[in-house]
Amino acid sequence: MNKLLLTLLLVLATPLSFAIKDKSQINQAYASILLDLPKAGRLINIPYPNYMQSYGKKVTVSIEDSKGVPGGEAVRVRVRKPASGIWDAGINTLIVDKLMSGDTIVVGAWMRSIEQSDEAVVEAVLQQSIKPYKAISRQPVNLTPNWKLHYFSTVANDSYPREETQFSLQYAKHEQTIEVGPIFVLNLGPGVDRRSLPKTER
Repeated sequence: MNKLLLTLLLVLATPLSFAIKDKSQINQAYASILLDLPKAGRLINIPYPNYMQSYGKKVTVSIEDSKGVPGGEAVRVRVRKPASGIWDAGINTLIVDKLMSGDTIVVGAWMRSIEQSDEAVVEAVLQQSIKPYKAISRQPVNLTPNWKLHYFSTVANDSYPREETQFSLQYAKHEQTIEVGPIFVLNLGPGVDRRSLPKTER
């Protein structure tokens, strides 16, 4: 277990937010992601759903029990009325470490759609957490009713101080309900062959 993860677990042992239902399952999910990587990555966010931040109007956000996701809990988001831009509502997980230009960033995020027959549509965005909120990468994602570990990767196009970037899921453009479980953001450093990175299972 790397030092940053150990520090995060110690912080989360204090009652700062909602209780975390099953930390051991989330730790196992993290270990599984590490096994998928071509080299050791450094965890650079707090992965628990109840530490994510939400924003946007005409959406309802709550923490719910959910079967089939590591930890047994998820952020449930219901978009009550679509907005003109998909970025008008979303949830963020803050990146607590600095990024250096050329660093390879890998994200593993548990997500699914609920309460609709069609696929839900979100965008996965690595971006600044401060104005002008410039996107480093943006990728559309279709969600199905089954829990799935979705992988994303990109290379930092610049250097950013700690706590000035975040991974976001944006969803305001469609009337839909989704659930989001743990999100793991890892920095693999420079010089990584992206062809060796894990892909989302189809």
